[in-house]
Amino acid sequence: VPTLDRPALGFRIVVGAALIACAAMNAPRLGQSLWDDEEYSVRRVILGSYQQKEGHPPKLKEVRWSDTLWYYAKPNNHFLNSILSRLSNSTWRMLTRPKGLQFSETALRLPAYLAGVLSVGVWALLLARTGFPHAGMILAWLIALHPWYMRFIPQTRGYALVFLFLPLACWLGLAAVRDGRWRFWIASGAAQFALFYSW
Repeated sequence: VPTLDRPALGFRIVVGAALIACAAMNAPRLGQSLWDDEEYSVRRVILGSYQQKEGHPPKLKEVRWSDTLWYYAKPNNHFLNSILSRLSNSTWRMLTRPKGLQFSETALRLPAYLAGVLSVGVWALLLARTGFPHAGMILAWLIALHPWYMRFIPQTRGYALVFLFLPLACWLGLAAVRDGRWRFWIASGAAQFALFYSW
């Protein structure tokens, strides 16, 4: 039965260690160059592209927010990630006021990275809430060390957000059915919307 009870100390230690390991192993890739799909998303829906007129220095032409929210000429805009990445990069620009390129790979990837790391704990918590805490502890480590999982966490794409919202939607759906309170039904609907909007 899904509950809101606090997990046992051993569960919190094992899963917390898996979260730390996942974060530590994937953090070094946050600042690496953007790859093809990331670059396309940054250029078309998150930031914009540089244009240069003869005799003038290159100038950034930023994309409109309507492009971030709706552009889908090519199936490459993972909407929720694009919105969060744009907000994260805009915050970085506001705080650092960069003179050169107006983007930071780390800032662009930070929302997906945080979602991916947190999802390790949410998957474990889902199993613990359904009566399988030991399986949840094992799953946390299996996910944290899985090569495909590690591939997608530090990318400015929607996959890591799917990793987070899928178990969250399942847990909240179970809680809504078992508990029946409106807050769980509303939260379950919101998590499902976020799941579909992520990819």
